[in-house]
Amino acid sequence: MVPPMEDDEPRLRQISVPQEADGQRLDLFLVQQLDDVSRSRAQLLLEQGSVLIGGKLGKASRKVRGGESISILGDPQPPPLRAMAEAIPLEIVYEDGDLAVVKKDVGILLFWV
Repeated sequence: MVPPMEDDEPRLRQISVPQEADGQRLDLFLVQQLDDVSRSRAQLLLEQGSVLIGGKLGKASRKVRGGESISILGDPQPPPLRAMAEAIPLEIVYEDGDLAVVKKDVGILLFWV
């Protein structure tokens, strides 16, 4: 397993593909090798061009081959959240100092401060 990055500096990580992983999808292989990286984050790394196999950009569906060397630069950088604040009437079902139960429509994000 490759440990997660601990600082803000992007660094190059190298992973050698073992023979038993031969034929596995690249995104699934990365999930197994990188601690705390989900499949969607592995795919984000691939989309951002941060994964190279033999100097070429990796694709999620590509099958890895035993003995190949995979280079990974940095961590996946998700796009910024584009939530816009709106004044929406909400029904507060219950509220106390520690808990609030709010009735809302599906798809509405709530940020309680």
